[in-house]
Amino acid sequence: MPEPSLIPRTGQDNNARPSEPLGVFFVLGILVLAIVVAALVGVIFYKQFLEGEIEAITVDLKKIEDSFKESNIEEWARVSQSMEIAKSALAEHLYISSIFTFLEENTIPNVRFSNFNLNASENHVTLDAKARNYTVLAQQKEIFEKNSAVASLGLSNFMLTPNGGVDLALDIIFNDTLIKIQ
Repeated sequence: MPEPSLIPRTGQDNNARPSEPLGVFFVLGILVLAIVVAALVGVIFYKQFLEGEIEAITVDLKKIEDSFKESNIEEWARVSQSMEIAKSALAEHLYISSIFTFLEENTIPNVRFSNFNLNASENHVTLDAKARNYTVLAQQKEIFEKNSAVASLGLSNFMLTPNGGVDLALDIIFNDTLIKIQ
């Protein structure tokens, strides 16, 4: 039998452990590390790409700025100012023709108007009218009163004509919408 000794023999490895499989947490840690490194590399390349795009856009913008002449900019400013003045003038413009269109569309056949007087600042029109009879006059009055463009309607100076017709004065005050908006 071999002699017992406190010094280990060189041919025999008593300290070696059997190999164990890698742990789940170790594998997950390596996987997360790989993902983080890949993301970092991706962000670095994307940053370089964006910096290149910014530089290219800056160069293009500089070329466009250089193509503008000071005189063109001043001319465009004058044109813009003129357009704003024209817009404000058109906004305040009175479209008197819309009153005639209103009368044409809302007058029944047995009523005629004459003596047209307009006070544009008050949207007020005074007309002399002739109706075939009082029934026709009542129908015409109802049509005007139901229309949203009419703010106020006044009838005065009624006179019965020898043939049964009615002569009168008609005062109409229109809403701003009729003569200010085209």
